[in-house]
Amino acid sequence: MSNLAFLCNSNSWGGLEMNILKMLKWIQSEGKQVILFCPPYSKIAHQAQQAGIAVYPFKQKIKFIDFSAAYRIVKTLKSLKIRYLFLSQSNEIATGVMVKLWVGKEHGLRLIYFQQMMIGIKKKDWLHNFMYQKLDSWIVPLPTVVENVLRYTQLPNEKIELIPLCIETERFIHKKYTKAEARKMFRLPEEGLIVGIVGRIDRQKGQDFLIKALHIIKQKGISFYVAFFGEETKGEEGTYLPYLQSLVHELGLEDLVFFKPFVEDTSLAYACLDVFVMASWQETFGMVTIEAMATGLPVVGAYSGGTKDLIKEYQNGLFFDAKSPDSLALQLIKLIKSNKLRDVLASNALESVKSQFSHNVFLNNMSFLIKKLQ
Repeated sequence: MSNLAFLCNSNSWGGLEMNILKMLKWIQSEGKQVILFCPPYSKIAHQAQQAGIAVYPFKQKIKFIDFSAAYRIVKTLKSLKIRYLFLSQSNEIATGVMVKLWVGKEHGLRLIYFQQMMIGIKKKDWLHNFMYQKLDSWIVPLPTVVENVLRYTQLPNEKIELIPLCIETERFIHKKYTKAEARKMFRLPEEGLIVGIVGRIDRQKGQDFLIKALHIIKQKGISFYVAFFGEETKGEEGTYLPYLQSLVHELGLEDLVFFKPFVEDTSLAYACLDVFVMASWQETFGMVTIEAMATGLPVVGAYSGGTKDLIKEYQNGLFFDAKSPDSLALQLIKLIKSNKLRDVLASNALESVKSQFSHNVFLNNMSFLIKKLQ
């Protein structure tokens, strides 16, 4: 694999930025030079520097294209003789195209966009067509995202490359703590079944559907606990979380629902759980879904977005109708009542992650793509 550069013009620290950092670390571990263009003083800049990754300050002051920022990238790519530039967000494509035009044909720059978010509006106008023509490859993580790209753009199918987002499976397979130890750390009940969601406290993540499903199941005389691990979305503090807490109080579930803070090592959160729920109805991929699978948890996911590609019904998980607490309750009851079903789904889930979503799979796919673009 050749030397690569990644552009990530983000001051946030969420799934997208974490995925970029993981990719950089994995590629660097193969002995390749990787550099990162990102805003100075951002969380991803700090984390990359700690990992020994070369960081070059980049701040796109204009939303879609910044000529001075593009020029600085051109100078760096030429001086380091780097021929592959990966873009991580759609609003970086215009700047990336400008870089490719300025760097010149003789440099042979390959421009690759790594899509991690669904496209929501049509982008078939002449300007988008021009920019997309300049891309050498467009990476998508799942077949559902391929459909999304073909629906909303006029990108030629041959430019689309399917490369799933991946994880270091060993981190989750080899548990640091037992269930009892993990629950003690988070002050969760030592006995009883716990169903949980790991991720941002956000309306689109659907935590309220799990609370409502718990209420439905409790009325049937079946009891279990629910745990949420995560912080509120930045800039939206004091909105959705108070609603969830009010809902818990209104339904009389205070003794059954727990809100726990975000934890850097998510494997600790999964270690507390017996069942994982992916309730989001707008999830492009859902890293937490494959992390939960790698931990050996049965997963119940909303039949929507990228989750449709990750779960095989009754093989490695169960589906419920998106935004439907009744449908979620029905599937949870099946798992609560059957230890055998939980064990079968968990075992199959682990095997599917090891074969499809290991970071070694990612490195092999990337190596194949680079050879293809040479």
